Amino acid sequence: MLTKRLLDFNAEYPKRFPGLHKKAKAQTIVNYEDFASDLKESEVVEICRAANIVTKEQYNALDRQIGRRNSAAHPSSTVITVLQAEEFIHDLVTNVVLTIHL
Repeated sequence: MLTKRLLDFNAEYPKRFPGLHKKAKAQTIVNYEDFASDLKESEVVEICRAANIVTKEQYNALDRQIGRRNSAAHPSSTVITVLQAEEFIHDLVTNVVLTIHL
């Protein structure tokens, strides 16, 4: 998917986050490592939505699960059970992975 939609992503990046793009080490995304250099996961997902790389429903699933993951990953009283982890994975696979059309 990276190579098929990379032009769309790179075209949308400076439009969606002009200030961040201007300061970025990698102003043009060429490989997977470039994503990690300046962009948060939520920003990548937002750019993908704006560039029509993911649908509204895929965006919502990704955004929702990034928020849940962040709640569990940072120091807090949040407890994640095995069932919640399974639901998390099921939601992403069902609503994102299996619905991607390249």
